[in-house]
Amino acid sequence: GEVGGGGGEMLKKTKQRKPGDIFGTSLSEQTLTDGGVPAFVHAMCTHILSDGVVQHNGLFAEQATDAELEDARQLLEELGVDDADLSDLSPAACTGILTEYFKELPEPLTGTLYEPLLESLRHPTEALQVSEAKALVRQLPEPGRSTLVYMLRFLSGVAHYDAFNQTSTRALAQHFAQPLMWSQAPGYRQLKEASDKVKLFKLMIEAHADIAE
Repeated sequence: GEVGGGGGEMLKKTKQRKPGDIFGTSLSEQTLTDGGVPAFVHAMCTHILSDGVVQHNGLFAEQATDAELEDARQLLEELGVDDADLSDLSPAACTGILTEYFKELPEPLTGTLYEPLLESLRHPTEALQVSEAKALVRQLPEPGRSTLVYMLRFLSGVAHYDAFNQTSTRALAQHFAQPLMWSQAPGYRQLKEASDKVKLFKLMIEAHADIAE
């Protein structure tokens, strides 16, 4: 159904949605935490940052089988993220299903500001690049902005355990830059600036605290 314009109406609508309305659903139609982040994203990231998962060697590099991903999706769609036991999922299934979730979002977290964000790399220093990216992130509509900031903090937390999981900020940027940041412009060639996108996203992960201010 359509989402109402008022905040109370929107909350009422999201509460009525089925547990399975996770994948391929607009952020504004999902159940959000008090911090404005999709409940699925918060639960999955919190689980991945637990000791048993985040220190797993090859985290985000190791791929789950199609069967594992299908089982994970079915578990989440049938029970909802609050009732599903995420410890039943392998580390690869957890990271794989989180990646699939973002790939299936109908809109990018960067809204209509993807191209201006890439332009921030034209500044001569990283400090100026971060400053420009921070100003642009502030302009993003919710819940995209809160979700992007949350993911930057989460990915920095994963990279903190690099000595155990062999997952650097660059590897994480290569993994998540495309599903989180893309252009909605018709016919836009998404891959023409792939290296710039990874460079920008790596910078944003490393400067997550500054960008979140």
